[in-house]
Amino acid sequence: ITQTLSNATLYPAVATYTITPIAELCQGNDFTLTATVNPIPSLRDTVLAPVCSGSPFVLTPTSVPTGILYSWGIPSANPSTGIQGTSAQQGQAQISQTLTITNNLANTVEYLVSPVAFGCTGTNFKVTVPVNPTPTVANQNRTICSGESFSVIPSPVPFGTQYTWTTPVIAPFGSLSGTSLQSSPQLSISQLLSNTTTLAAQAYYTVVPKVGNCIGSPFSITVVVNPA
Repeated sequence: ITQTLSNATLYPAVATYTITPIAELCQGNDFTLTATVNPIPSLRDTVLAPVCSGSPFVLTPTSVPTGILYSWGIPSANPSTGIQGTSAQQGQAQISQTLTITNNLANTVEYLVSPVAFGCTGTNFKVTVPVNPTPTVANQNRTICSGESFSVIPSPVPFGTQYTWTTPVIAPFGSLSGTSLQSSPQLSISQLLSNTTTLAAQAYYTVVPKVGNCIGSPFSITVVVNPA
């Protein structure tokens, strides 16, 4: 008793046969044969929306069999170097990793994923993840004379990185003029500062770097302003 059965649903289906045996013109009693047909998962290639370096991507496919699990090998990257956080995984309920860029460039990572549900393995499908750089800047220090401008142009950072900052903290309080917040993104951090005292004064800036939609962690700039 054989037939090839296909299940077009997302759940196991059951086919029940009533079979009559016949041998030498003698008919036996009917019996039943129950065949459970499990679905084979089928997914299309997917290109995700870009994620920022250091932020996880998560893909949880819909319209798939209950209990489906995903496995993949080491993904490919373009450029071939400059990305961290990729690894092979087995039996995952979703496709997710946290990818970090090390080359300050936009990268693309491609996963070849194998789906399994109810013991049935579907055809491999591709998941493409664009990863955009997130700027990372170390804390900075500058020393200037009163009436001069300081300038900080961080490097290396992703092309097009811009900066905003809050009103700096002044020590001693009221000893400097020329400090202000900057809410409009700038390509560098610069201000002309004047020291109104006879002692060195400090301005402490907290700066937020951003490129595209990717915002980096705040960093500090300490500016020592010597009296004229």
